[in-house]
Amino acid sequence: MRGSTFQRCGCRDATGRQLGADCPQRSRRGHGSWWIRYDAPRDTDGQRRQASAGPFDSRREAEVALADVLDRRHKGTYVAADRGLTFARYLDEWMAGKLALKASTRTSYDHHIALYLKPGLGHVALADLRDTDFEELYAAMRQIGRPQAGNPSPMLARLLGARTTTKQARRPLTPNRVRSVHATVRSALNAAVKRHKIAHNPALYVELERVRLPRALVWTDERVTEWRRAGRRPSPVMVWTPVQTGAFLDAVADDRLYALWHLLAFRGLRRSEAVWLSWVDVDLDAATATVRSGSQQDWDGPKSEASERAVALDPGTVVVLRRHRKAQKETRLLWGAGWIETGLVFTHEDGRALSPNGVSQRFDRLVTRHGVPPIRLHDLRHVAATLALTAGADIKVVSEQLGHSTTQITRDIYLSVMPQVAQAAADAAATLVPRAVATTLAQQSVHTLCTPGDISGTQNDLKESKTAGQKVWGGRDSNPRPRDYEHFRSERCAVTRARRGKRERARPGYSSVESLPSPGWGKVVPPTPTLRWRQRLVSRAVLCRVHHRTA
Repeated sequence: MRGSTFQRCGCRDATGRQLGADCPQRSRRGHGSWWIRYDAPRDTDGQRRQASAGPFDSRREAEVALADVLDRRHKGTYVAADRGLTFARYLDEWMAGKLALKASTRTSYDHHIALYLKPGLGHVALADLRDTDFEELYAAMRQIGRPQAGNPSPMLARLLGARTTTKQARRPLTPNRVRSVHATVRSALNAAVKRHKIAHNPALYVELERVRLPRALVWTDERVTEWRRAGRRPSPVMVWTPVQTGAFLDAVADDRLYALWHLLAFRGLRRSEAVWLSWVDVDLDAATATVRSGSQQDWDGPKSEASERAVALDPGTVVVLRRHRKAQKETRLLWGAGWIETGLVFTHEDGRALSPNGVSQRFDRLVTRHGVPPIRLHDLRHVAATLALTAGADIKVVSEQLGHSTTQITRDIYLSVMPQVAQAAADAAATLVPRAVATTLAQQSVHTLCTPGDISGTQNDLKESKTAGQKVWGGRDSNPRPRDYEHFRSERCAVTRARRGKRERARPGYSSVESLPSPGWGKVVPPTPTLRWRQRLVSRAVLCRVHHRTA
């Protein structure tokens, strides 16, 4: 394997012919550019081929690039660039080879390719794609549906031209949509690397906007009140309380698909899992429902291997499903020959399979009609998980019930803490700390430091009282002197002297409450009081007397 570097410039003579090696300025520093030439892999007929690459700013850069190419040729990782293969043509080849894709995944890939990848970068050669190209594409995607200052960029103009409807053109894209398109790009270019069409995946070096998953919040009374006032939801993901869940189920008890709403709320099946659930996978005697792949030809199957599971049914759900099956049999007799046999648990009136999107729309209409706080149909999975947690179920059991591959997913996404559970946890934690003095909220209140006999100040008493340190009433803004000011002053002076140092604080006469005269105003007395505690109690009592006289 051989290679070399050479210099090239654009200088020409009077006839327009390139000077090449005869250029008199070639020896000048920075004149022209440097290129490399090396032996490329032979053709299929065994003929020798040479390839070139460049330009480079200096001879040193060209030599480094040549050494890298020769090293990859030696290791067998060299990829010959095919400048004739565009990104659009490669995407068509890549999709043609994806035979094991689920129908929903294929639809998503086709959508990304048709609306974003082909219009934006389809004309670029696959070997020429750089990370900056994808950064420009994603920046243009973020501008869709947002006001523009001046004319749109060429990239944005191509993206807008690919959107066939005005509604599509005006709808802004979320950061999640950009991430979804980027995932398609990474998958396609990873396959290109494996097929030796490019040396590396340029999409790996693209930084995307950070996306925060919305936190699931419970519809507390305060949030419901604010929603009814302003009409805004605190979070995209909201969870009903047990009372709200029961109110909704009671309101839709006469709905033809009540069993579906009941099953989703209590057992947390995914929408597609419930829509494509077959009677052959439901054993009401054993109180189980099995979610498995291949149960229906039109269904892609469970989301993952962990999604294939047996879901335990509670007695109430078993009763609801028995009633639903009985009603379905009666409906089938009424339809007669017009009944379409699908074997599904939940169907249209004539037996046809339900549309997942249609189920979500029906649920939204029921929520709006009955005036309950709004949630999405998928949020019923959050409700089911939260109800199980509130009932004391183990996190592993809840994770298997929902079909999660790890319990971490269940903890991070689907579990919301009910207010009563949080309050019980706070109360339980508070009882673990032993205290010498009961520290209830009532005992810590300033008002409870006064005995009923002390709360006797009136406006007349206030007018007759004097200001501390003054002989006469000092006016509205003065600090009124308590009745027992002289009595408390002696104690406060003793406390002040005791705080001057460690030795003085330890002197006899100041370390025990018996050495101080009892004023008769404190009802909460600890078994072993300290001077610091005594000082705080005196200060609070003084403030309390002033408070009751000025209230």
